Amino acid sequence: MLLEVSPQGVTVAQIRDALETTRKFALPICSILDSNGITRRRGDLRIAGPRIPKL
Repeated sequence: MLLEVSPQGVTVAQIRDALETTRKFALPICSILDSNGITRRRGDLRIAGPRIPKL
């Protein structure tokens, strides 16, 4: 998981590359994760949110 490797946060570009998709699709995925509390947006970064599943 990206946030395990980079706990300080990840960019939309990093998420896009990890999912091998385009920004057009990565941004709505990020928005869904933010709205569900899995991630939180902090400036240009996404950080772990309170509802991120523990593995």
